[in-house]
Parts: sequence; C-alpha cells; structure tokens
Amino acid sequence: MKQIIIHISKWFRGKQDYLCLKQFALFNDLTHFELDLVFPMFHRREFAPGELVFEKGYPLEVIYFVESGALEVTGKLQGNQTMELTTGGYIGLIDMYHEKIRSSSARAVKDTVLLAISRTDLQEFIFGRTITGVKILHNVCGELSRSVFQVIEQYHRNNESN
Repeated sequence: MKQIIIHISKWFRGKQDYLCLKQFALFNDLTHFELDLVFPMFHRREFAPGELVFEKGYPLEVIYFVESGALEVTGKLQGNQTMELTTGGYIGLIDMYHEKIRSSSARAVKDTVLLAISRTDLQEFIFGRTITGVKILHNVCGELSRSVFQVIEQYHRNNESN
C-alpha cells in the first residue's frame, strides 16, 4: 500500500504543468489545487516572429498570458504608441471588463508562447468557484488599479513637459 501511495504521489508531482500560472499576477497566490482546477481551461498557442495574434476592433474572446517571448502591442490604451509585452504579462483583461472589443492589436516580436483562456471560461470559473474567484478578482482589481496609476503618472509627466 505504501508503494502505491509513493507511486501516485510521484505521478502527481510530475504533472504540475499548472505551476507556470504562478508567474502571472492574477494567479500567483492561488494554491496548487486551485491552479490545477483552472489550468485545463488554458490552451498553449505558439506564434512566429511577425505573426498577428489579434487585431484592434475584433470581439474579445480570449485573454492571453505571455509564457515566453514577446508581443508588440499598439492601440488606444498605449496612446497609439507601441508597447512590448514580455514573459509574465497578459492582455485582454481591461477589454474584458470594458467593451468586450479589442482596443489594441498584438503581433509576436520573436518566437512566443501564449497561454490563452476564453473570456467565458474565466468568468464561469470565477462565478462557479467563489473562494478562488474572489482571489482572482482581488488580483484583477490590484492589476487594474496599478494600470490606472501608471496612466495617471504618464499623463502628469506628459503635461509637465508641455
């Protein structure tokens, strides 16, 4: 019996793909169990340099998390300038809570691996798993707050130079 338990625990420890979610602010304080529940909803997508990930104006269906590589992002939220999104970054969260339309376009800068979760799956998970959902929403609020303050700081820097 002891050997069976050891074998099962080794098998389970070997299946910890979900730990890659820890690098993202939205999921970094979830337990292993919670990560294991949400991870199957993600899909890995690979993009070659120059490949378009999504285009401004299209409906938001998926939120992307950069597992490796980099994206060049242009659009409204970047002040029509280019921003580079690298490992640990994500895109689509603000659009999910705003108009559900892409406010920017994204293109792979180099070989890039993205973890994608559908807007519907994420929302159903948040509403269906209340305790974990509150943790995720708490992190969403923290990230949105951080973004708002960055925009305010940028606004003040731009006005000081004018």
